Amino acid sequence: MRKPPLRILLPLLLVAAPLCAAPPLLSQAPSLAERLELALPELMQRAGIPGLSIALTSHGEQAWSGAFGVKSLDTNEPIDGATVFEAASLSKPVFAYAVLRLVERGELDLDESLAESLPNERMSHDDRYLAITPRMVLSHSSGLPNWGGERLELNFDPGSSFNYSGEGFVYLQKVVEKRTGLTLDELAQREVFEPLGMKRSSYVWREDFEDNCSARHDSAGHASALSQDTEGNAAASLLTTAEDYARFLSAVFRGKGLEKETRAAMLRPERSLAGASWGDDEEAKEQLSWGLGWGLQASGEDLAFWHWGDNGSAKAFTMVDIETGEGFVYFANSVSGLAIAEALVDLVFGLPSPALRFLDYEQHDD
Repeated sequence: MRKPPLRILLPLLLVAAPLCAAPPLLSQAPSLAERLELALPELMQRAGIPGLSIALTSHGEQAWSGAFGVKSLDTNEPIDGATVFEAASLSKPVFAYAVLRLVERGELDLDESLAESLPNERMSHDDRYLAITPRMVLSHSSGLPNWGGERLELNFDPGSSFNYSGEGFVYLQKVVEKRTGLTLDELAQREVFEPLGMKRSSYVWREDFEDNCSARHDSAGHASALSQDTEGNAAASLLTTAEDYARFLSAVFRGKGLEKETRAAMLRPERSLAGASWGDDEEAKEQLSWGLGWGLQASGEDLAFWHWGDNGSAKAFTMVDIETGEGFVYFANSVSGLAIAEALVDLVFGLPSPALRFLDYEQHDD
């Protein structure tokens, strides 16, 4: 796990989130939205986050959204609800949802060998890869590394343990594209974006994003353009807004577009993280598992599905209570964007998060 340094200079912080006066006590704010509106500018200043977009969900509906700070420290243009961000690995659950819709229609089997549809030359030296299935990819139990070179080495026998893998998602993407004859983005538009009304979402760059998209900021506060991919990557290339992603979260909670059994399978533990080599906090891993596309967290009697995104200088995080649908998603345009994740989980849920202890990112108050 990486712990990105918080080294953006104070003058840049003040540009990103100026504070004219100390906010009132958060306890005096009657609603969660008002508490977030009070807390976020100061949290962003402490963490060095120039811009952020966030949305709350509750009982399967978007409850509130907010935009804070600027798209770029070079322009100081304010972020609004339509500003597009890099979703990074929050791309994965969206792809998983599309895959499960294919499974429901019999166009794909969760337990079929991917190699039968598309042999993978990067793993041809190891016959164990022939056992990799869509279920293993979606639950990160394929044995593949997160990312690899021209030759891919399996970390363990497929299906026997947990190891987070972007490579697995890209392999499954190529199989799905071959099977359907559609590109990733065409598939996502048909299965996810259009049915759910996600009008500002795409796995590839669109020209209409140009006038309202966020930059990325490194540890020195230098701005650079967000990724403008012309080919989709199921693990990492989603471009979207907090409001659009909240629509997706609400659909997952309600099971919209999925049969009841499929939605249950998506959010049912498929692979425990206990004992996995990936991650250092063994106590946290005892409370974590992975479903089909989602991380799953058990904190006391509370169950939640969650995911994080890290494209270097663009970060994201989401968590939703499985029983109530209460949760949030946010996108940040800074290398230190996950440094406020624990504070936001505490504000929204009032509980510590094993998931964030597992990820082990440096926090703004470390």
